Amino acid sequence: MDLIRRILKIREIVLLLVIVVLIIIFSSTSEHFLTWGNWEAISFGMLSDCIIAVGMAVVIVGGGFDLSVGAVLALCGIVTAKLLNADMPIWFSILIGGIFLGGAVGTLNGFLITKAKINPFIVTLGTMSIARGTGLAITQGRPLAGLPESFDYFGQGTVFGFPFAIILMVIIVVAGDYLMRQTRALRQIYYVGGNEEAARYSGINVDQVRAASYILIGILAGIAGVLTTSRMSSIMATAGLGTELRAIAAVVIGGGSLAGGKGSIFGAFLGTLLLGIITDVLILYHVSVYYQQVISGAILVAVVAIDTLSRTRKES
Repeated sequence: MDLIRRILKIREIVLLLVIVVLIIIFSSTSEHFLTWGNWEAISFGMLSDCIIAVGMAVVIVGGGFDLSVGAVLALCGIVTAKLLNADMPIWFSILIGGIFLGGAVGTLNGFLITKAKINPFIVTLGTMSIARGTGLAITQGRPLAGLPESFDYFGQGTVFGFPFAIILMVIIVVAGDYLMRQTRALRQIYYVGGNEEAARYSGINVDQVRAASYILIGILAGIAGVLTTSRMSSIMATAGLGTELRAIAAVVIGGGSLAGGKGSIFGAFLGTLLLGIITDVLILYHVSVYYQQVISGAILVAVVAIDTLSRTRKES
């Protein structure tokens, strides 16, 4: 019994058990739930959220959060599409429009938070508005399309019958989780988020570690923007709306704490999967898209409330 209690204290295991139970329940009530096509739809539906949740897990463990990632996703997709439409090479468009631009926004966020000492909420809210407004200005509110067919492979192609984009998502999750658990560089983020002053006294460059986490999430948002553009063969300035909130919810559902110092990338993945399954079931049962937003918002509020109550209980 003691072993069972210790196991059930691990949030990832509890969440995995919840997902298994839900799969059993939903598969018995819907004949379409366990089909390959449905799970492929779930995987593509959670693709961008999951990639960004990997970076969000690192940022939240370090005691911060990022509200700009959805807008950065859209802006990186737009710039990549514009470069492609200007007949730039695909590799150059992805490198500059996706990875470099996403990293640049992350660098700006990290600098303002660590050097200018501005609250992360204000900084990332500001860069969210800048990125979204820039995207609208570039596109004039119209979608960008007419992209090269060879670019579509990243979002629509397959490797041995499996979607390339999903394989890339899994690689990012597995590599990120391993590095965060096993490498010294990423383990430092737990000390920074858990006790910043103690981390400083132990010789950790707190500003450098925290700034690096924002650069990482910016790059991942850029990659998500490229994959979204490739998947849809087009991009709009409104792409990625709500992605930041879903990523934060996924991290907290997976065991992360908004106070910092707790969380894991695997937990964030499971949280994203749970939200993806819930969204899919709502669609299968023909629930209105408006009520889907209500339910998503209720889940976010409930998760944050549970996290807050849990921390308060432990402190008391």
